[in-house]
Amino acid sequence: MQLPPALTTFDKVFKKLNQTLKDAMSPFQQGPNGWRWVYVDAYTPFLGHEMKMEVTLKDDDVCHLCHTQYEYHDQHQGTKNIGSDEPWFIEGSDGTKEPDYLKTPGPIIAPPVEIQRVSQTTKGMGVWVNADGMQCIGDAIWDADTIHPGQTPLKWILGYGEERNDNVCK
Repeated sequence: MQLPPALTTFDKVFKKLNQTLKDAMSPFQQGPNGWRWVYVDAYTPFLGHEMKMEVTLKDDDVCHLCHTQYEYHDQHQGTKNIGSDEPWFIEGSDGTKEPDYLKTPGPIIAPPVEIQRVSQTTKGMGVWVNADGMQCIGDAIWDADTIHPGQTPLKWILGYGEERNDNVCK
């Protein structure tokens, strides 16, 4: 339950950071030398290519009908990718932090069920952008709008006559 709000908050932070950078650069993009400062949005092209987050949750000891004469124990396990299926990040170390969010005092539902031992592993998380992500960043810079948005990509100002690419990172 805690993860979606946390990811939404991170998303808002990155959007706010990008807008702050864009607003801070705006005065420098005006005037005769405005083409020297180019804001490149890497957020939008990376949507759908965020890091993979394959979470395996193991309830190693679940007590059903706890503290009754019908008490029995079993185990549950499930894996779900809550990240991207097409990540542009290099996989790093597995995360193995104990899932504190599942710890509850006493029964969690009726009839009494208690999760008595639980573990979690998260795979696929990355920090560094992979080759596809780097290619996207390079293409986004190369085709970025300059002082004449929609008219003058950076590559034309630098003297390269290539056609405009409207499908950058797709």
